Formats: sequence, structure tokens, C-alpha cells
Amino acid sequence: EDDDIGVIEYGCLGHDKVMSSTLILENVLIPLLTYNNSRIPTELPESSDNGNINIQPSPMSLSSSLQMNHAKKFISRVHSDPHYQTNISTGSNNNTSGCILEIPDFITSSHDDDIDAIVDDYDSIQTLELVAEEWYRIISSRMAQELKEKPKSDGPLGEIKFWRRRYSVLTTLNEQTKNPSVQKIIKVLRIAGVSPVYRKVSEAFNELNQLYIEAADNAKFLVTLERYFQTLVDGSLKTVIGILPSLVDYMRIVWTVSRHYNRDERLVPLMERVAWQLMSRVREHINVKTILRSRRNQDSDDCSDVVVNDSIVLEAKELFETWRSTYLKVRAKIEEGGPGQRRWEFDRGRLFEKTDYMAVVCSNLHEVIVTIEQFRSFLGPELVAVTGERNSVDAVAQKVEGLPTIFETIKFDPFSRENSDAWTDVMSTFKKEVRLIETCAGSSIERAFQKLRSAEGAFDLLEIFQNIQQHRPSIHRIEDRYADILHQYTRELQILENLFRSSKNNPTAITGYKKTAGSIAWSLNLYLKAKQPILRFVARDGFLSSEFGSEVKRRYLIFARSIDAYKDQIFDDWKSRVVPLTKEGLRRPILTRLEGAVLAKIPLALDGKMADKSAIGRQKLLATTKAVNTSLLLLEL
Repeated sequence: EDDDIGVIEYGCLGHDKVMSSTLILENVLIPLLTYNNSRIPTELPESSDNGNINIQPSPMSLSSSLQMNHAKKFISRVHSDPHYQTNISTGSNNNTSGCILEIPDFITSSHDDDIDAIVDDYDSIQTLELVAEEWYRIISSRMAQELKEKPKSDGPLGEIKFWRRRYSVLTTLNEQTKNPSVQKIIKVLRIAGVSPVYRKVSEAFNELNQLYIEAADNAKFLVTLERYFQTLVDGSLKTVIGILPSLVDYMRIVWTVSRHYNRDERLVPLMERVAWQLMSRVREHINVKTILRSRRNQDSDDCSDVVVNDSIVLEAKELFETWRSTYLKVRAKIEEGGPGQRRWEFDRGRLFEKTDYMAVVCSNLHEVIVTIEQFRSFLGPELVAVTGERNSVDAVAQKVEGLPTIFETIKFDPFSRENSDAWTDVMSTFKKEVRLIETCAGSSIERAFQKLRSAEGAFDLLEIFQNIQQHRPSIHRIEDRYADILHQYTRELQILENLFRSSKNNPTAITGYKKTAGSIAWSLNLYLKAKQPILRFVARDGFLSSEFGSEVKRRYLIFARSIDAYKDQIFDDWKSRVVPLTKEGLRRPILTRLEGAVLAKIPLALDGKMADKSAIGRQKLLATTKAVNTSLLLLEL
């Protein structure tokens, strides 16, 4: 029960309204939003028995991605607001640091004409020496503390916030050194000849002023980059890729104009922060342990989340490549300006070593995602239909679904350059498993080709594999099957040639055809059986380009010409018989009267030739003009 008791802290804010609002933001709202925004599930939602995802929304937390995105942007905008930073810095420093330069009352109440009197007054000089010593202590302490300060975050916005805070802190102290009363005390000490104290305080004032000018200058120039830095934080990867050229170009301008960021020791760390922010964004989007997981639709092979994950990986890879290429383009652009230009050349190891390595990891992840998806597409219904080995295909598919486990069980950060050897070992394990899967799948394909009964059937299978190979070409090279199909075709062609030679003098009778037309139809049938596969072979580029392919084509042409010669010979023999009979028939009367009726009288020999003529016409062969006219006339009668 005690756990249910809440504690409410309350109090009274004694500052002005602006400072009070700033404190409420800093101590109440932002911690609350940050807490809720950090409550992101680390595991995928559990699935119910029916395969649906169980999601339990919590109304008391920022559960929706849209709300979390708004909260993230709000926090980022507040922290980047200059007024907010100024109020935080001023409130924390002026109220707690004690950075107030005390001024004696006799100085504030005196006039410029009283300086000589103050110089001659020993007690007054002693008092001013003590005051100056305290100033020196305060200023030296503050400057030493500021020089120890570092940006609170590793990103480029941390650099802007750092210089804004320093500018705010030093502004309060530096403005006090410009106070007329402070300048009057310095003048008194100088006239009085108190050299050690005067020299120390003057040097402290000068150093403070230099730090102040540096902070003001840096804050002024960095504000031109702020919107780009902000986009690095809350923009999409595609958006960040788009603004990188402009960002690097503006950094070049700052490098050219600024009095402080024109040195390597200043610009290189800033560019390192940009690289760190890019890597941080990629880490936010890519979790190697979960990115390979997929929730497949129970009724289809659709796996859209894998496609989305692959696009994220490709965008991350493009992001790092754009970062390097943009730097090199700016460098080339500067060098084109002539020999008088400053060289845009910095330590590439510091700028690109880590990002280049992350680009390699992203490339590896893309390879892994594509490989797994290619296997999933390859090991589908088409492969089962072609090979007829469902059990073998299902066994290979189960091995494919186990590939993501290799990455889900890693115990190190794959994006860290220090873990490159461990990541290489993981990729080697993955590739070894892929080779085993390819071997198993390739064996199924080999067995499928061994069961082929015809060259055309083999070619149909080749067409199917042509589509499947788009997904996983390394499993089975189509070119390796060209020779097998051609050898099968030569065997079939040899069978047709033997059948033609042995039966051409007495071909098998074909129903519906007389002897002459049946012989032509029989030979044409053999020809079409040989022609159909060869036409499909010719249509595929490179199929018959080998020496063996040329030999197969030559044998086919010999067979086709022998068929053509056989058909022509049969037709010529038929024509030599039917033309004389037609002429003789035309000389005879074709009409006779029998018991008062007029009848058509057709010679029996000519009647048989007409049947052959009709059959030959169906085979689309030409006859002589007389035979055609006579046949049509007799048919009309």
C-alpha cells in the first residue's frame, strides 16, 4: 500500500515571470517529457494464438509515435532557444556564483575631480588594492572554470549551446568591467603606481574580454548553422541527406569568415560532432538485432516491413556516402578557385573512419536483407511445382528463416569500429550458412533437370528459373543448363531423323487424309516437332551462340531441308498425275440424262485426286490453276 502513496513537492517561485517559467520548463515539463519519450518498447509486441499482434495502448504515456515525435521536437526546440539558454545561464550564474565585482561606496559617490585626492589617501589605496585583488580572484576563478567547461552533448547542437552559455556567462562579468566606477578604480591604481595589482587586474580584464569576444563571435556564426544542426537531430534520414551539401557549404563559409573557426583545432571537432550526430541518427533507426525480423502475412508472402527496413539501411548507407562525397566536392570546388585559396583538407581519419565503417556495416546489412528475401522468393510455390520436392524445399526454407538468429544473438555493438573483427566473423558465419543453403537448393534443381523428358519441357523449366533466378542467381546458373537442353534436343532430333528415314516411303496413315496428303501431313508433323524448340532457342540471346549450339542449328537445318524436299517431291508427283487427268476429264461430258434426270458424272480416278486436293489445301500447299478451277467447278456441281 505504501507504494501507492504519491509525494507532491510544492513551493513558491520568487523570481520574475520569465525566470519562473524557465525554471518550470527545466525542472518539471522537460524531465516529464523526457521520461515519457524514453519509454520506448524494446521488444516486439507478442502475438496471440490467431497470429494477430496484441497492442495495449497506455493513455497515461506518450505511446504513439506521433506524440513522441512532437515531444522530442519540443525538447530540442526549447534547448536550442537562445532566450531559454540565456535565462538558464543568467539565473544559475548570477544567483549562485557570486560573480559580482564589489565597488566601495566612496568610489561610487566620488567625482572624476576627486581622483587625485583618492590617490593621495593611503587608506583608500589600501582598500582599492584589496578590492582589485578580489576582482582578480573572481575573474580568474570564473575564467579557469569556463576553460574547463565542455559541451554537454556530443552533437553539433551541444557546440552551439556551449558557446551561447559561455557568451551569456561572460557577458554579465565583462559588462561589469566596463562600469565607469570599475574603470575609475583601475585608473586610480595606475596613477598610484601599484604596479603588481594593476598589472594583474588589467591582464585579467583583457583575457576576460578576449574570451567574451570569442564566445560572441562563435555564437554569432554558429547560429547560421543551427537550423541545419536541428535537422540533423529531428529530420528523417532522407531529409538529412538532402541538407548535407548546404550544411557543409555553410561550414566552409564559417571557416572562411570566422576569426576562430578558421583553424583546424576548432573546425575539425565541429565536423566530428556532425559525424557523431549522423551516426547517432543511424543507430536510432537501425537495431541489428531486430531489423531482420519480419511479420509475414498468413495468407500471402508479402513482407512489407522487410522492404521498409531495407530502405532504411540503404538510406543510412547513402547518408554516410553523401557525408564523404560532399566534403570532397567542397574541397574540389575550393581547389578550382586557384592556387591562392586555402586548402580544405582536414584529418580524414577523424571525420570519416567511423562513418565509413558504419557505411560498410549498412552495406552488409543490405546484403543480408536482400539475401534472405531472395531466398524467401526463390523457395516459393514455383520451385515446389517445378521440382516436385515439397519436403526438401520446406526444409531449406526453414534454414533460411533461421538466418536472422545469427544477428539477433550478437553481444556487441556492430557499428563500433573496435568490434570490426567480431562483425567480420558474424558475416563469415552468415555467408557460410548461405552457401550451405545454396547447395541444398541447387541439388533440388539438379534433380529436377535430371527428370526431364523433352528439350521443350527443359526449356519451359528454364523459363521458370529465369524468373526465379532474378531473386537468387547464385543458387543455379542458367548457363550451366544450356548444354543439357541442347544435348536433349539433339537426341530428340536424332529420333525424328531416324523415323523420317525409315518411314518416308510408307508413312503412318493419318485419319481424314488420303495417301498423298497424309504423307505431307506426316512429314510436316515431324518438321513442326523439330521446329518448335529451335524457334524458342533462337529467341533467347546467346543460347545457340556456342560451338555446340551452332552444330545443333546446322543439324536442324539439314533435317528441315530434307522435310521440305520430301514434301515438294510428293507434291510434284501428285501434280504430274492430277493435271493430265483434269485435262482428260474436261474433255468428257460431265452431265448425263438418266430417266429424265440430269446427273453429274465424275471419273473415279479424278474423284480420288479431288480428295487429295482438299487435304493438300488444308496443308496450305499450292496446286496448279487448272486443278484448282476444275476442283471448284466439280464441287459446285
